[in-house]
Amino acid sequence: MYAVKILRKDLLEKQAGAAAFTAEVSSLRAVGSHPNVIQLVDVKEGSDAVYCVLELAENGEVNEYIGAVVIWAALSLLTTLFRY
Repeated sequence: MYAVKILRKDLLEKQAGAAAFTAEVSSLRAVGSHPNVIQLVDVKEGSDAVYCVLELAENGEVNEYIGAVVIWAALSLLTTLFRY
């Protein structure tokens, strides 16, 4: 399964948008098929948008995962500290 990121060209034409898009695509291509990075499958250009086809991340949002891990680590630390 794949995800498609749609980027409007009118927004990309602004200097910061174009630079950010170029950097993102370059970075994804540079890491290739690293197991911990979403893979860029293809980039297609339409008349009014650019479409990035990406590997689908099926386990939810990364910020939700990181938040859960941080909360678990903090609770584990507090439990350990207050046990003694």
